Amino acid sequence: MTTHPSPPSPPSPSPINAAKQPSLDRFTIVYRAARQSIPATLAPSGTDPVIELHIGLDARRDCVTLCLVDPSTQACRIVNAPETSVSVVLSKGGWLHLDAPGVLSCSIAGIATDSPELVYAKAEILGQLGLIGGRFEAPTLKSDG
Repeated sequence: MTTHPSPPSPPSPSPINAAKQPSLDRFTIVYRAARQSIPATLAPSGTDPVIELHIGLDARRDCVTLCLVDPSTQACRIVNAPETSVSVVLSKGGWLHLDAPGVLSCSIAGIATDSPELVYAKAEILGQLGLIGGRFEAPTLKSDG
């Protein structure tokens, strides 16, 4: 009679892998633009020559928020975001790929680290808001949680 060895049990997760799971669920992408390039009806109160467009995304709640901010006073003007669905894909190596049609597409590396990095961003919303120009400083990423 021949006996077969029992199948190997799956390895238990190592403490290193179990400790750091992707946690970038809420974040803001910030574009800076000259105040004069923003339609007066959208500009927040204040006198700073540079205005920031904050595109807030909550991947868990499928939610997009838009706010134009005067960095000197933190005055904020909320802008209605177009109806959109947020598609989020997590891939190997700690990447997050997000697509919110009509608003933003982006890729973020290192989401399981203390310093995730915005690698790619295309913000269709800039043109839809009527921002004059088309060339802006590289956007920045702020983790909100």
